[in-house]
Amino acid sequence: MIIGSAHLDYLTLASTNRFALTLLSKTRPRAGTVITAAFQSGGEGQFGRSWFGSKGTNLCLSVILYPRIPAGEQFTLSAFVALALRDTVVHFIDKHITVKWPNDIYVDDRKIGGILIQNSISGKSIQNAIIGIGLNVNESSFPEHIPNATSMAIEAGHTRNPDHDLAGPTFELDIVMKKLIEFLNDWHERAKNLPLEMLKKQYVNHLYKYGEVCAFHNKEIDTTTSARIMGVDDSGRLLLEFADVGRIEAYSLNQIRHVIV
Repeated sequence: MIIGSAHLDYLTLASTNRFALTLLSKTRPRAGTVITAAFQSGGEGQFGRSWFGSKGTNLCLSVILYPRIPAGEQFTLSAFVALALRDTVVHFIDKHITVKWPNDIYVDDRKIGGILIQNSISGKSIQNAIIGIGLNVNESSFPEHIPNATSMAIEAGHTRNPDHDLAGPTFELDIVMKKLIEFLNDWHERAKNLPLEMLKKQYVNHLYKYGEVCAFHNKEIDTTTSARIMGVDDSGRLLLEFADVGRIEAYSLNQIRHVIV
């Protein structure tokens, strides 16, 4: 077992990813070191967005790895972590769980978890990777500016509707954490041995809205249009088919955003 070979646990951190980055600047932590915090005062998501979470309610962690893979293959990191987090939720929640490109975990149309991977690249290779994971476990309510969020407790019916006050036993964070570490190690090993095409197939099999026509906002030209989700390419870019022009194009995260209605 590589992931979880060392564990640093804190009551409060500004961000587990930032702490991991500071740690890497001063020393060389053991590969697979996991950093957890009961509360993140400045949790981060994609493009500097904040990650909401009440103290001692959810899983907030970062994993340090030294993948030594070509920079062009960094999608393998995103894919195996997303699949591991999805499997963790599936283990506890009997609902339709998917990976919303590139690495959010969704229960139907509600976000239950997210991943933020920060790679350090030297030359053409990834020297180290910080894998930040946030999973809503026992959160019972969310601010209005986060309209489509959910948690394991909400989805498992451990809360009262409509205000989601806790109404039953909550999940043991240690048990959820242990299962997540198991799946991370399992998928980490698979990712090393599976051909990229097979790993990509596993990812696409669980891709949110795969094969469906959805709305997307093109950030470069500031327009919203509809396109069919056709999968991902070897770099992890989203493949979209535009019916009006009969073509398939690949987009990176800084080019396009999935519009959830």
